[in-house]
Amino acid sequence: MVIEHQVVKRYCPHCGCWRSPKLDLRGQVIGQGRMGVRLASHIAYQRHVLRLPVRAIQQDLWASYQLRISGGELVELLHDVRGVGELTAEKLREQVRRSGIVHGMRRAGGRTEERLHLGVHDG
Repeated sequence: MVIEHQVVKRYCPHCGCWRSPKLDLRGQVIGQGRMGVRLASHIAYQRHVLRLPVRAIQQDLWASYQLRISGGELVELLHDVRGVGELTAEKLREQVRRSGIVHGMRRAGGRTEERLHLGVHDG
């Protein structure tokens, strides 16, 4: 389990500048946040499937991981998770639209409007 990412910044004597590597943490963190994908998924599960209030999620995170997260940060994290989920859902919808087969049946010349429900709510 990754607890912390550390980046080493070094001085380059050739160009006279400080340099650091560019990190690609896609798939490990959501956005520019400090929460990993697994923790964010766990929090989203608690909120949307178990329907726990924010305070109960905070208490569970403290009891399980000794992790303190403010209510505002939890809500912001849930908004970020929703945004990632909506993008993923739209990509899947587009793949279904481009494929000629939906639910084992061919579309009849594009006349049928198929709706793919992926658990992303509009409200």
